[in-house]
Amino acid sequence: TYFMNNFFPCRYPIACSSMNGVYSYHMLETCVNLGIMPCTFYRMMPKSDFKRFLGTYGNDMLVVTFTSVQLEDPEILQDILNFRFKYIEITRTWEDMHQKSKLFYNILCKIKANGTKIIFKMGTVYPDLADALVIKGSEAAARSAGGTLYEEFAKAMSLDIPLIASGGIYTGEQVKHYLDSGAIAVSIG
Repeated sequence: TYFMNNFFPCRYPIACSSMNGVYSYHMLETCVNLGIMPCTFYRMMPKSDFKRFLGTYGNDMLVVTFTSVQLEDPEILQDILNFRFKYIEITRTWEDMHQKSKLFYNILCKIKANGTKIIFKMGTVYPDLADALVIKGSEAAARSAGGTLYEEFAKAMSLDIPLIASGGIYTGEQVKHYLDSGAIAVSIG
């Protein structure tokens, strides 16, 4: 779940996380009717549900999560371009990023040129292509090595990329701290 400032166009500063199982047209529609920005993994829903949702609500009320491996699939890349998703989140580290760096950069350039905002969740970031970066600390469900969220967020503040704080956030005071510190969103859950 995300608590947000003005990055996404939703009535409430909340977005439903892909981890919460938003996987059908009905669930997407329910989120929007509640004023919540839905987020879903690409492979969790039939293409027909994406087409129906985008036809009804447009492309600016949905975040779609892709793994870096999915971006290698030409059919999926073409779907991203055809659906004209407004926001995509890229998750998972590319093990062989140094060998495939130019390939992925070119793929991301095509996506970006299509008007899509790119949120990097984990892995290598291309600062010139990132619209936002999810910063995780060691508290983030064993998914991050390194310092605490407080330490990692402080280091990332020097980047010229909007930040989303994630992991180890349990209280309203913590949400407020990161939003007041310049995060565009705070991810919990």
